[in-house]
Amino acid sequence: LDLRVFDRLTPDERAEAERLLLERLQGGGDSRAAVGLGVLKSPAAVEPLRRAIAQQPGQGAMASAAYAEALWRINRDPQAIEAVATLAADPRVHESSRVDAVVALGGMPSPQAAQAMETLLGSDAAYLVRYHAFKGLLKLHGYSAKEADDLTGALAPHLAGAHVRPEARETVRARLAELLAGRALAAEGSV
Repeated sequence: LDLRVFDRLTPDERAEAERLLLERLQGGGDSRAAVGLGVLKSPAAVEPLRRAIAQQPGQGAMASAAYAEALWRINRDPQAIEAVATLAADPRVHESSRVDAVVALGGMPSPQAAQAMETLLGSDAAYLVRYHAFKGLLKLHGYSAKEADDLTGALAPHLAGAHVRPEARETVRARLAELLAGRALAAEGSV
């Protein structure tokens, strides 16, 4: 899905795209339709997305994250963060889907998303979930993607053992506190 195309649509084309994407979303829960509706910031998609999130057990985990991301893009709905945080923390969900959920949280600048990632960082058994939670926290606090990559990569050995070794967990917490000292959450749209 090439999201850049949405920037070039005329008002009539945007209305038609919104209509078609809503039809796809309501007709079968197409996660790509949810992404497009989020980019369009479609108010008409809010209730169908909320319903899709509420039916999450019947949907795939990746689709649920896409629905929540779209809902966040449209109106910064707190239900979106709750849905993605729940998905990220659920050990029954495949690790790759949990990582996708953590990455989604990193694009939702809010205290709730930051708290969810801090919780995952401190307690999750999956290395990649902790890795992306650390990286997402840096991005939420204004670090560029490259800076976050470099800083997270440098701490990877400690992140790998943080769930079983208290000294590694403390190293990670101390480094995060040092990196975030004096930095507020990034402004909306800058993540």
